[in-house]
Amino acid sequence: MNGAMLGVMCCLAGFLMAWLGFELLLFRVSCSLCGVPLPSMLRSVGIVLSLLVAPIFVEAVLFAILQEAYTASNYPLWEADLVFAFLALPIHMVMCSAVHARMMQVRVRECLGVWFVEKTIKFALVLPVVGLSVLILLAAPAKG
Repeated sequence: MNGAMLGVMCCLAGFLMAWLGFELLLFRVSCSLCGVPLPSMLRSVGIVLSLLVAPIFVEAVLFAILQEAYTASNYPLWEADLVFAFLALPIHMVMCSAVHARMMQVRVRECLGVWFVEKTIKFALVLPVVGLSVLILLAAPAKG
């Protein structure tokens, strides 16, 4: 392995650790805001990792089914993506809340609150960045 590849691997590992740290911070803040008992740090890492990985498989199957259904019915695939976005959100909410409740032995309704608070914080952080990016793109002079 050469030096450039090692540098890329270190940057990727650093990015993944920062992302996991961000998700862990959001999870613990959301738990404390909702009054759910805070798990230990090691247990929090396990819960966050399971919440990131568990819904992927169900959402992948849902996405494949929608893609095949829209392809077979000759509808545009962008509509399938839009339908997927609306269908995947409640599935993600139920799965994450059930996993969190099972791992912490708390009520699912408490975990639903944690999920909503966590998504609201993420939305509040992402919305200004997206809005500013759109404004910059709209303000840029047209080429051509």
